Amino acid sequence: MRAIIILLLLPGFSVFSCWTSATELSPQQRRGQQIYLTGKSPSDQEINARLISAGVQLPASLVPCVNCHNYDGRGIPEGGIKPADIRWHQLTKPYGVTHSSGHHHQPYDKRSLIKAIGLGIDPAGQALNPVMPRYQLTHQDMNDLVAFLRGLGTYSVTGIDDANINIGVILPSANPTKAMAVRQILDAYFTDLNEQGGIYQRQIQLVFIDPPATHNQMELDEFKRRLDKSNVFAFVASHLGGIEAIMADFTQSSGAPVIGAFSPTPLLAFPLNRYIFYLLSGHKRQTLALLIFANKINFPAPSETQSRSSAATRAKSAILIELKSDLDALPPYLIEQQERHPELEIIEVDAIIAAGHLKSLLTELRQKQLDVIYLLVSPPTQAQFFKLAAAIDWWPYVLIPGSQMSGDLFNSPLQFDQRIFLAMPNLPLDYKQAGLTRYRRLQESHQVTSQYRNSQLLAIASASLLTEGLTKIGREMEQQKLVAMVEGLYRYDTELTQAISYGPNRRLGASGAYIVTIDLINKTIRPTSDWLEIN
Repeated sequence: MRAIIILLLLPGFSVFSCWTSATELSPQQRRGQQIYLTGKSPSDQEINARLISAGVQLPASLVPCVNCHNYDGRGIPEGGIKPADIRWHQLTKPYGVTHSSGHHHQPYDKRSLIKAIGLGIDPAGQALNPVMPRYQLTHQDMNDLVAFLRGLGTYSVTGIDDANINIGVILPSANPTKAMAVRQILDAYFTDLNEQGGIYQRQIQLVFIDPPATHNQMELDEFKRRLDKSNVFAFVASHLGGIEAIMADFTQSSGAPVIGAFSPTPLLAFPLNRYIFYLLSGHKRQTLALLIFANKINFPAPSETQSRSSAATRAKSAILIELKSDLDALPPYLIEQQERHPELEIIEVDAIIAAGHLKSLLTELRQKQLDVIYLLVSPPTQAQFFKLAAAIDWWPYVLIPGSQMSGDLFNSPLQFDQRIFLAMPNLPLDYKQAGLTRYRRLQESHQVTSQYRNSQLLAIASASLLTEGLTKIGREMEQQKLVAMVEGLYRYDTELTQAISYGPNRRLGASGAYIVTIDLINKTIRPTSDWLEIN
């Protein structure tokens, strides 16, 4: 007598399984779907569940609807209990609902369904099975959930049919040569996969979506239109720099996840976007890795500033950060670092700064004996920094996130040799022989360019994540199943990166960085630390 819904709400599954008379989810139904699958409100309101059988109250995320009622609402028998079939056409049969126990009641309507979800009472006034959680939702969340349930079993899966799976790719916009190199390797990877039978006899069709050329509103609006017309099941190896917010909105409204995304500024604030799985760390965690490294290494102050004591004096440090406009706020993680380390100075630099003003600023930093500089600025400002530092004969240690690395750094004055440090989320140290062999085979058999090899290898790593997810979810593919599958990956070996792990509260596959220094004489980088994990 499990009566109606064990309207469970847990992370990451889907209910798209009807392939005929299918409908798209409305924004309200999409919100309700999130509650059904995760037990979490899109508004970040807390949802609790009362378990009458155990006499406890707990977060609904521990007992989500999908756990018992499955992706399609038909229910999963377990432990001698058979959850009700909660598809709307079953709940609203004109002649009522008869359960396996023999109990019969009138058909459900919206009002009685809300009563069943919140109070555990069926239309006949009888209590539902005590193992059925009683959910405490806001009025808005309850309406969203009911809206979703009313379409359960009729929702369509976009970007897939019996023969093909459409996978979207957004290539890097700033460098056409790099974009072409990545496109070639992805074409080669999925051509090989298709020749081997594809995924359960479905062929992967890559849909390359042009990113916005600039970030003016007209270009962004046009990009949104391209997304709306793309008809993709998921995205892979996509570069989201500058379009993170647009992609967050699109993935939440379409249900199409992004697997192995790249961005210098991944959106990881809570509540998390469930649909975007970043491959590597961005600017924030790279900076934190640099702070940890500098704290461990304890850079010595220049000899002229040390006392006659044999103990070396710790060099003082400052962060130079470039804000794009007066409306930009200092990142909270930097404010937190300053609170922990009051001696750490944070200095804001205008995006467009006159050389004379910057030279005066650097002179002031030198006079203050600030000899460890975290340089969180754009490549053009980096170039100015090194030129003007040389002009005033100042050679501090300079630490830069790898996401802001410029090739011009290798042309810095030789006095900065091995005084520039970068946080890199990926190095050749991560490449395993099997991964390199696969790359060379693809390159040779498909005449792929060898330019931008590291970017190509990372694209392969993303593609392998997607392939793993699609293979594991089975023939009946649903976007939410893919989300759940990838979310459950732990220390997955791409053979080209650090081990990749995700989770309900984690959307960054490799959360950390290596620290390297620049050898200006030999024009190369040299590792100076092991992998630094940033949680």
